[in-house]
Amino acid sequence: MIAGLDIVATGVSTKSARVTLFNVPFDAVDFASALDLLIELAKGDRPAYAVTANVDHVVRFDRDPAVRPLYTQADLVLA
Repeated sequence: MIAGLDIVATGVSTKSARVTLFNVPFDAVDFASALDLLIELAKGDRPAYAVTANVDHVVRFDRDPAVRPLYTQADLVLA
């Protein structure tokens, strides 16, 4: 285990784990797996969304509590 990283299961798929880095949850998937998950979500019968984090988003996540649910409720969080 790497210090400072927490790994938990996500609601997206049992194929991925959610890693918390700088208090922001990220799905630990490679490019091909991300594509597969996005296709799976698109074929689903409910609305779904993915977010792509960058440094600005990490800062906003930390400073603005209103931003946090956008990540914690996302079906897929990528960096």
